[in-house]
Amino acid sequence: MDQSHISQQNLIIILSTNQSIHIIAFAAIHRIVGRYGFQVKKLLNHVEKMISDLNRIYCLQSHEVAFKSVADFMNGTHPDFLASTQETIKDHLTKLGVSELLQNELVTASIHSNYNQGLEVPSFVGLVSLAGGMVGSLWRVEGGNFQLPRHLLQHTGVRVVQGRVTRVVRDHPGFQLSYSTTGGEGDTTAGGEGD
Repeated sequence: MDQSHISQQNLIIILSTNQSIHIIAFAAIHRIVGRYGFQVKKLLNHVEKMISDLNRIYCLQSHEVAFKSVADFMNGTHPDFLASTQETIKDHLTKLGVSELLQNELVTASIHSNYNQGLEVPSFVGLVSLAGGMVGSLWRVEGGNFQLPRHLLQHTGVRVVQGRVTRVVRDHPGFQLSYSTTGGEGDTTAGGEGD
């Protein structure tokens, strides 16, 4: 083979590899748009907005904002989040104008693969499920995601007691917590000055 033929072969292989990726991506997008229309883009934009709103929690945490309840947390991150726990994903997406076909196929698949449930989950749950499958990139920790909380606990020096809580008593300014373990019983105080 002469040099120009080798170059053309290599060029074709490189282009074929790149073109294959683009052809597959274009073909997939073409099939999705052909089946569901541009509602997919509307749905993606809606999920991305929810993620953006949910990311507000990091700003709140950096300002050491705490919440007394899950409802306060939901309202603190975005006013619509608490209401989204009271409405099904099906009702939410129908109001958004997402077709039953898209809901029954793509949305149901995402929710079923994450939670083994259907379109009757709360819309907040459904949108979180879609965020994991449709938007951004997923990650995992090599060796298992369970390592993340383990290393966080080690880093903070927190003492972990595996047991059963038997009593919680308000002890201003904190709480007195009683627990039992296989090794016996114990008490600890939490939430006071310096905690």
